[in-house]
Amino acid sequence: MEDLKKELDKLSGLGNQVENDEIFVDNVSNSKILTYSWEEFYSKCKQFENGEELLLLLLTWVEIIIKFQSIISKDNNNINQLKLHNSWFEKKRFILNKLSILSTSGNTLIQFCKILNITSNDLNNTKNEDENQDENEISISHLIIELSKMNNEIKIDQIKQLFKFGLNVNQIYKFKTPLDCAAEQKNIELFKELIELGCGEFSSHCIINKLFYKQLSYEQKVELKPYMMKLFNRNPKLSFRICFDQLFPSEKNVNEISYKFETSTMGQRYISDEIFQKIFQFGIDFKNQPSNYSRRPVASVEDEVLGLKLYVEFEPVAPSMTKASTRFSQHLLQIDNLPDTEFSIITLNNGTTYPLLIMQNVYNAESLLKLLQSKTQNDLQKIENIDPLSISKLITSTILINPSGGSLSDYLISPILKNDQQQQKYNIIPINTDQPFVESSNVSIGLFFLNQMNDQVHPHLIKLIKSIDIHQFLTEWRLTLKQLHEFSVDLIYNKNIEKLNNGIDGGSGGGGNGGDNGDLTKLRYAGIIPGTILTMYSKLITLKNELLKERKKPITHWKLLSILEPKVAARYSQFIIEQQISTNSSIIQSYQNFNQKSIFSIFTETFKFNNQQQQQPLEIDVNREIENEELIFLKFINTKHIINEDILKISKLTPATIQKIIKTLDFSNYDNKIINCLFKNILQQNGSIKELFIKNCKSLTFETLKSFSIFQELYIGSIRKLSIIGCSKIYEISEKGVFNSLFGTTKQLTMNSLVKLEVDRCSSLTTLKLNTPNLLTLSAIDCSQLRVFDVFAPKLKKLRIQANKVGLETFNVISTFSNLEYLDISRIVSPSTNDSIISLDLDLWKNIEILISKDVLSIDKVIISKLEKLKTLDFTGCSSLREFEIKNETIIINNCPNLKTLSLKGTLINNDQKYHLLQTIS
Repeated sequence: MEDLKKELDKLSGLGNQVENDEIFVDNVSNSKILTYSWEEFYSKCKQFENGEELLLLLLTWVEIIIKFQSIISKDNNNINQLKLHNSWFEKKRFILNKLSILSTSGNTLIQFCKILNITSNDLNNTKNEDENQDENEISISHLIIELSKMNNEIKIDQIKQLFKFGLNVNQIYKFKTPLDCAAEQKNIELFKELIELGCGEFSSHCIINKLFYKQLSYEQKVELKPYMMKLFNRNPKLSFRICFDQLFPSEKNVNEISYKFETSTMGQRYISDEIFQKIFQFGIDFKNQPSNYSRRPVASVEDEVLGLKLYVEFEPVAPSMTKASTRFSQHLLQIDNLPDTEFSIITLNNGTTYPLLIMQNVYNAESLLKLLQSKTQNDLQKIENIDPLSISKLITSTILINPSGGSLSDYLISPILKNDQQQQKYNIIPINTDQPFVESSNVSIGLFFLNQMNDQVHPHLIKLIKSIDIHQFLTEWRLTLKQLHEFSVDLIYNKNIEKLNNGIDGGSGGGGNGGDNGDLTKLRYAGIIPGTILTMYSKLITLKNELLKERKKPITHWKLLSILEPKVAARYSQFIIEQQISTNSSIIQSYQNFNQKSIFSIFTETFKFNNQQQQQPLEIDVNREIENEELIFLKFINTKHIINEDILKISKLTPATIQKIIKTLDFSNYDNKIINCLFKNILQQNGSIKELFIKNCKSLTFETLKSFSIFQELYIGSIRKLSIIGCSKIYEISEKGVFNSLFGTTKQLTMNSLVKLEVDRCSSLTTLKLNTPNLLTLSAIDCSQLRVFDVFAPKLKKLRIQANKVGLETFNVISTFSNLEYLDISRIVSPSTNDSIISLDLDLWKNIEILISKDVLSIDKVIISKLEKLKTLDFTGCSSLREFEIKNETIIINNCPNLKTLSLKGTLINNDQKYHLLQTIS
């Protein structure tokens, strides 16, 4: 042990004497240190009681090896070679990690990487704590920042050198980036250096804003200003949160006059008197408010010293839709530089309520129109140097969402921060996106006049779109729409909005009258035009299919527009020649001509088409074209006279056709004569039907259903989907008599192939007893008499059991559905006082993603621990709910990392608790 230390000290001393290179090489070659395996070396070193001394011996050994390699590599005639035991290569990342927490210079780390063939991929090969992790796979940048006891100078040198070698400084490890780590340690110097290296793209606003920036003194914030400007360009979401918290804090400053107002997602906020006067400098006459940032009146608020700035738009038309379209582009195409917004409401001292939309500022940006109008070569090059991926994403997104606005002044050009000597590139960023998803005839987009429309769709974007699960994306986006809508509605009808005694009265301008929320009722929320989701599904399917095609030539943006929006492309083609390069002045002129010409005069009958025919349905078996034999059936059920010839044809319909036809029928539209004929000639004669949907058949009785062929023993095991909706004479689903229990006891009805069952609005249904081993979806809504719920469904994923009597016995059955992903128990009531559900333990369903429990009056406590898949919790109207019990005393964000929606309106949980939970999950 001591011999090893002496030998290393001796060789290290020789290495420091430049004139003795030959002696140094000979001594190293003749020593044993080159022959040791890692295990041998480590076993000798670990005998030291001081762990730090062990690591210092390792550093000494590494420095000797590097010196030896450096000398022999310069002399081609040198017979000595560096040959290390394979174990050093096997443990190279582990050893590098050990070196990184010592006073190892950055250059030494790089030379060590070269000797042991450590690549940039090796440097960035890490695993998070939730994976099977060994010591070779810990993030080296996080080690240097968090565990190293060295001073900033050494840490910065190490990270800089490793960055040049290929270290990813935006790597996320244990849910934190290197910049997050520096912020947690309040290490300002390291924080600044990391930003200079390009850190911050994925940093958390919870850490950077709450744990770091908010804690700094004003002087420290001033010092950080140039670095924060760079960070804001990389991470717009972080920028918005910091600006919002600084300009509109959540806590009142006792040393100054301030006014309270409400926001849709960020809780109560305060406006200082200085900022309030800036916003309302023109009083309530918003029309006189100058604006270069929006089509509506806008005021800017800022802290010029800190470089923080936001815009406040008055009288927004559709505030939730602005955020909805932003989320669409962010989640679908990963457009991360879109400005964020926050819908807010302020009430003046006379009770007049004003809606405001607080909008994010885009730093270092210039208007596209201004650049097009410029004559300088530098400005012209900015348009030419728009990043191809940035504009390809924006064009594709614009084609998909069909915004009504998009003039040349509605786009900003912002420089992309770079850390190399490559040519400066620019992002193109849209503003004023509050009216998306309009009819094709209302689209007016200046973007389509740019020369980049002739460029091919970017290969990276094509790869991204090919990988998208469209159904999953639209499902999640619909939840986002619902959430945004609820936030807006909750805000508008919040009766606790405080009036401001600030000397400004509401008059005839802008707001409501006497607190009646007059103009608020004119706001559009996140509810979109019916059919939009279906249209979007069709466009996305078409987009994906077109990009999957093998083509001789790459598809251009123009081609994409003509495929997805042929009416829009037809209008623009009258002003633009495809593949022709336009000058900046001609782009402006073409757009002006386009706007001046009435869109109604542009179209001729040639361009008319039914866009609905282009839509593809969300489910394969709906909205198909009617086949000839179906036409016969439709003629039959719509005639008052039964024609024998038609009956013969109907009896020959295929099972698939019968399924499809019956699903479209509302039986309340037909008299008993037609219904009985239908049952007699179709359902009683055909046992091959796999799916049955009967809606609003008031005359449907037990005797009729018992006669259906599909409910005979031979066929019942083949039924896959069964829907009985609004049938008031159905009393029971069980083995005895299938749907009726007039005599004696019953047992479970076995339906082995059933995957989906709906028994909604069956007001007389009392018993549901089923053995369904493959059931995935079950709905029993508004069955007010349902008392017996005995269902075996081990694979059940989705359960709706709303507005029913649910006691402890029924709830015990629900508790057995361990694979549930979606559960809705809204409006359930207790059969009796002693049979009530008081507490709800969510841990019963480890896979739950969405749980809705609206207006359940008996629940007073919700228990939760670790539900990693949970996305939505809705307890709206649970008037007895007073407590969230979180097991293990850990915060909810760690337990439920995917939780996006938490609705507690109408509960006993106070506003402070609500806001705390909202802030925690955001």
